[in-house]
Amino acid sequence: GFVAGDASLWTPWGSYLTAEESWGTGSTKGRLFELTNSVTATGTGDSNFIHRSILPRVSHEGLAFDQDNNFYFIDELNGGSIYKFVSANPNATNGDDYFASGQTFAMMVDGGNNANATGAITWEPITDVNGGAIPGVSVVNADGTIDGRLTADAVHATEYQRPEDLEIKTLANGDQI
Repeated sequence: GFVAGDASLWTPWGSYLTAEESWGTGSTKGRLFELTNSVTATGTGDSNFIHRSILPRVSHEGLAFDQDNNFYFIDELNGGSIYKFVSANPNATNGDDYFASGQTFAMMVDGGNNANATGAITWEPITDVNGGAIPGVSVVNADGTIDGRLTADAVHATEYQRPEDLEIKTLANGDQI
């Protein structure tokens, strides 16, 4: 049921992430998957392809990890936002542990409720610390997953026009942008 895979990235623990940029109705939209045996799978039905449902669903595009193993992703919508997932176990050595618990945030530039903005960044929580819905904030899909797009809109996250790839640059002083 994987539809329109686009965003892809190797994890710090050596597995492979890929995500759907699809957006439609039902349970096959905007999911992130991990291929946990990416270097040993033979392609004969022995791959281990896991939906990481702790992450809110968006039309996935760019994916990146920072030096603290926070995980960033983008919603490719014309008006899409930028997100950060902070794992409860950032030094995990596998995806089961890394994606077991953590919180997702939407980026707000100069207080949010703006488009294409630059400036000071804050991160607004759109899930609780365990990856669950925040009452009155998170928009929950029929299957129990969180709709990242509608939830980012609810908190007035900064919107961009079809954001694409995501790169993190480490500066000479060690800071990352």
